[in-house]
Amino acid sequence: MSSPKTDNNLVTDLLRYILESGRAGAVLTLRRREDTGSYDYGLISDPAGLGSAAPLDPVMPANGGEVLSSVTPSNTPIAAVLKPCEVRAFIERVKREQGSMENVIIISQTCGGAYPLQMAANRTLEGKIAEYFKVVSEGGIPE
Repeated sequence: MSSPKTDNNLVTDLLRYILESGRAGAVLTLRRREDTGSYDYGLISDPAGLGSAAPLDPVMPANGGEVLSSVTPSNTPIAAVLKPCEVRAFIERVKREQGSMENVIIISQTCGGAYPLQMAANRTLEGKIAEYFKVVSEGGIPE
């Protein structure tokens, strides 16, 4: 298996292709701030903005399904990278007419859970990400 950095880069390359090819006008993905180690969701329309993308990192600064529902319906397609639980949350919000599936491309992955945000804030998460992806690739759930 490749390293998580490579995996993040592969997904980021896919997002770049989606934007550059015009298949979507924007992508919704996790972003990591290098200066603070904190995370947020960003709606990115310029491929140059993908430099801070960390689509596979095991954190949830907010529920991505809720974030996606707040920007739908959209006149332009949006590609969103969500954890499986966030996909389910988005679908439930759509059922309650609090979002729209129209013009939405959902990209998801296997998820072994998410670490507390405090670990990102105090920078103890950085050393655990590689182990997280190793355990998940073997079908396990990280501690």
